[in-house]
Amino acid sequence: MKRAVWKGVEIEASPDAPERAVCPHCGATVLLRRRKTMMDGETWYWRHAKGAPSTCPARSRVPGASVMMEVDND
Repeated sequence: MKRAVWKGVEIEASPDAPERAVCPHCGATVLLRRRKTMMDGETWYWRHAKGAPSTCPARSRVPGASVMMEVDND
């Protein structure tokens, strides 16, 4: 997610943001993360800490990730 709450104020993920903040949707702790882009740039985002509720609507989910597929090798 791009926005989180820190000291009661909603902030955007950036290199200057604090390492920890709070999810504006569920109130759980979120951690600041960075990823590299294909053009050698970087983008910042917040990720829920371990133990945060998995039911938060702001959590990223990969479609079909919880579905096990059977493969027919014949």
